[in-house]
Amino acid sequence: MSLILKLFFLAIYPLLFVAPNSAQAQNIFDLLIHEAQRQEIMRRQQEAIQEQQRAIQAQERAARAAEQARMVELRKTWAGIDPYVSACADQLLQRNGQSIEALISNGLPASDPQLASIFGRCQPISSRNLMKNVECTLDVGRTRCDEVFVLSSAQSMPLTADQAATALLTGREIGKVAVETPAARTSRLAAQAEARRVQIADGAIRKLQPLLSPDNKFNQQRAAELRKRIESARRGPNASEPELIALDRSASDLVAAYHMEMERRREEAAQMLARGEVRVSGKASNGRQSVAQRDAVYEVFEKQLRELIGSQADGDVGRQFRKSAESSLDKFRAIYFTSDTKLNCTKVGQLFNCNLDGIFKVGVLKGEVQKLMTATVSGADRAFRFILGYEEKEDPATRFLIDSIRAEFINAGYRVIARNSEEEAIARGEVDYFLNILSIEYDDQHADVGSTGGVRFENYTLRALVKLLDNNKNPGGRVELANVPVLNTKRVPRDTATPKEARRGQLLPMQATELARQVHRDISARLLTIAASQKAAPGAQAASVRSSSQYAVKIAGMTQRDRQQIRMLRDVISKALSGVETRVDPAGTNDKSVEIRFEHPNRFDPEDLVDALYEAFKDRKTFKVRFDGANAFVGSL
Repeated sequence: MSLILKLFFLAIYPLLFVAPNSAQAQNIFDLLIHEAQRQEIMRRQQEAIQEQQRAIQAQERAARAAEQARMVELRKTWAGIDPYVSACADQLLQRNGQSIEALISNGLPASDPQLASIFGRCQPISSRNLMKNVECTLDVGRTRCDEVFVLSSAQSMPLTADQAATALLTGREIGKVAVETPAARTSRLAAQAEARRVQIADGAIRKLQPLLSPDNKFNQQRAAELRKRIESARRGPNASEPELIALDRSASDLVAAYHMEMERRREEAAQMLARGEVRVSGKASNGRQSVAQRDAVYEVFEKQLRELIGSQADGDVGRQFRKSAESSLDKFRAIYFTSDTKLNCTKVGQLFNCNLDGIFKVGVLKGEVQKLMTATVSGADRAFRFILGYEEKEDPATRFLIDSIRAEFINAGYRVIARNSEEEAIARGEVDYFLNILSIEYDDQHADVGSTGGVRFENYTLRALVKLLDNNKNPGGRVELANVPVLNTKRVPRDTATPKEARRGQLLPMQATELARQVHRDISARLLTIAASQKAAPGAQAASVRSSSQYAVKIAGMTQRDRQQIRMLRDVISKALSGVETRVDPAGTNDKSVEIRFEHPNRFDPEDLVDALYEAFKDRKTFKVRFDGANAFVGSL
């Protein structure tokens, strides 16, 4: 409802209850019309005033906006000034009671020509004179740098814009230094952290490498699982350095546990060996359980026998022991194995798989072998007598090996004549054989042999040449009965924390012991061969078992049924020695080996025949053959 209608209603409302005459009614009506017109005029006047006020306010806002825009543009001219130059200009202006802010308030832009001299004086410290993001070399290495201003007298303190301005205006000498950029520092630290992660992980993997051998029955599986975790953490970006350090510590603990267990086992083995016992295991399969049991037992026995007499384990001595095992396995086990040795069999399909695990009485076997050696070789109830011939040297390799050979022969039941009694023993004829050690060499000069799986390895090699001679009192008339080159190489992970001398000192005694055992085994095997030949020709001397023109080639693993290989063997010998006639020796050919004999009246290089045999059997990777120094070539497939 409009204002006029409201006033009209309020005016006539009292008259509705009075009965006016016509004159009064007309006056009232005119009054109301007049009042309505007056009110409308007042409303329009008020609206005009308000519209005028709004126009003024809009003009004021526009003026303020224009002023603000002008100031923004004005400040932009100053914002484009280099901060070092701006700080310098502000200090110069303040000396004259001015400032950049005052100039801006007065509407003076930075481009005003009046300011050119001020900016020119401040230009030497413009940041445009500083190189940015350039390659540089700092104490941390190659990186990216920004140059900063410094005082020449204090180059380690970068100057702020105000400090640089003060220094310039007070005449102090200003220099520049390179400072690594934040981005480069972040990148470098990230790369260093990643390198540390990789280094920790690789170090832990190297620690575990020796434990991953299938021979490690103690914790090989745990080592493989830990290595898998380390490799996963190494590849993944989320594994932190402390997590990798914890994994490395786990690897160290696992290695320490392995070494403790190996040391415990070595001590246990040494104690057992002192009692004449060793821990053994073996297995065999056969359709008959009794045969599988016997083969499992004899496999272990034969391995120990071979350590004592080498290839003669396949000869008469070995056959005697096998015959004993076949005649009564229970009795055989009781003699050579402790009562707690387990022999368990399971049936899989048509086969019985038998596993032996227990203790072997190696001391008993050594005693039996020595009895056989004494009876077979000397035919007398006394110990065999040897003189060791060697060049006196003070180097550790010679000392260890000579002492080890002497101990090995004495422990086996032989007698080694002392050096100060040798001439007397020779004069009395109390010597059976001369054992000459012609050369002893130890090689650790080229120990580093590369890496496998990220692990560096080293080779330490001890080698010697040993010859067995008969007991002729005249040195020039002694006959060579055996030529035994021996070699022992240890391949071990490289340990840079331990000096080479210390590593050599740890390995050399072990290598000398193993090499001495090999010398004893090969010499014992040769003595048994000589004894067997002597029995075949009663009255013959060891030096004349075979005439100088008669030779033999004996290959273990080739049987009398292998006719094609036998023919090939004979052809190789015939061709290598220009048509020499060969024959199969029935006495040395059986289901274990084949022996070919031939005569060659002229001298020839035995190595030529060895090379020809290797060439003929080059497809057989396990084939081995050598000249034993007594007109015989021995080998195996």
